Amino acid sequence: MLNPRITMACVVHCQDKFLFVEEFEYGKMTLNQPAGHLEENETLLEGAKRELFEETGITAEMQQLLGVYQWHAPRSGKDYFRFVFIVELEQCLETQPHDSDISGAL
Repeated sequence: MLNPRITMACVVHCQDKFLFVEEFEYGKMTLNQPAGHLEENETLLEGAKRELFEETGITAEMQQLLGVYQWHAPRSGKDYFRFVFIVELEQCLETQPHDSDISGAL
């Protein structure tokens, strides 16, 4: 029986650039979109805004749903549904991650 975990991610675009976060995952540094798991009693938009703030220090509105993706993680055997939102910034902002797993943003 499928029992997916729900995650959200943000594709952040600013002046022909995309924002990524550097995070330590599975023993190595990787680039990722600001993303994370939905918390109890949280809407998808609230979760996406929270993850964006925790991982970058940026507070912004989600403009549009880009897509919903299903993924099966082979290492854990878990299934995920990821809701990906577009965030369009008029001005590129300085980042200040609040999540200890995030070493910085590019």
